[in-house]
Amino acid sequence: MSFIPLHPISNNIENSAYLFVEGIFDKVVLDCLFEGDPVIVEFLGSCNSVESVAQAFAQSPNSFFLIDRDHFHKEKDLDWNRFQAGETNLLIWPKKELENYFIDSDFLIRTKFLREGVTLEQLRSQILKLSQKRLYLDVTNYIIVSMRESMKKNWIKILTNPDDCPDEKTALTCILNNPALSTIKQRAEQITLESEIKSRFYFYLNEMAGNSKTLLNGVGKWLDMVSGKNILEELLNNSGFFPNSHNGKQWVGQERMIDIARRLISETFEDHLPPDFKKLKHIVLQRTK
Repeated sequence: MSFIPLHPISNNIENSAYLFVEGIFDKVVLDCLFEGDPVIVEFLGSCNSVESVAQAFAQSPNSFFLIDRDHFHKEKDLDWNRFQAGETNLLIWPKKELENYFIDSDFLIRTKFLREGVTLEQLRSQILKLSQKRLYLDVTNYIIVSMRESMKKNWIKILTNPDDCPDEKTALTCILNNPALSTIKQRAEQITLESEIKSRFYFYLNEMAGNSKTLLNGVGKWLDMVSGKNILEELLNNSGFFPNSHNGKQWVGQERMIDIARRLISETFEDHLPPDFKKLKHIVLQRTK
């Protein structure tokens, strides 16, 4: 997605900051969180787009960037202390996706859009049921991404001296005899071993489910690691929990998700917001001073 800023990126806007996020849902949530604060929220598109622009604006003191953790688990730096220390302009949500914060039943129960009579226990049970349904899919995707990223690393260096490849024969020899080829073959063989795949599988399964085959509330990290976006969509599409119309109009899809999130953030006292939301607001405003 190409990006055209709504405001010029400038270091001369006194006591203000730009916070760049991935999508429109992120922008709506963060706009509500920083309402009244000197923070301009813009969305850039994919996680890779945000990371690329973050690198380009590494020296800009008032440009900050926030992305989902996605299927990365311990591979990415989730320590916001580096941001607080001014060592980086990039923040990564500790949960898989921003939507994961909205499948926390203790937070979501506060929305006024829930159907009358829906209890906290019913909501908690439904979220657990939807997460259990996706458990092995999400475990599998964590493994696939970790394997894929292992092979993406710069395992072979490019050549820079034309004298190293003066002709066709020498050029082919440079590639075919490059010791990095045997290294990457060994790496590929290692990560595709059945024992290695099983090791990764049970690592992620145990991280999510807490050494259990069945998800339990309060056990494991599944609420942080499941696909919050998919679960929230399924939950909101359940007419037993949320209405399909609002103000006399059909109310579905992203519009409904955005409306619920916007109202939930706007109408929730700061003390009851997720701790990561409160910390994010604090450290971003701290960097604008």
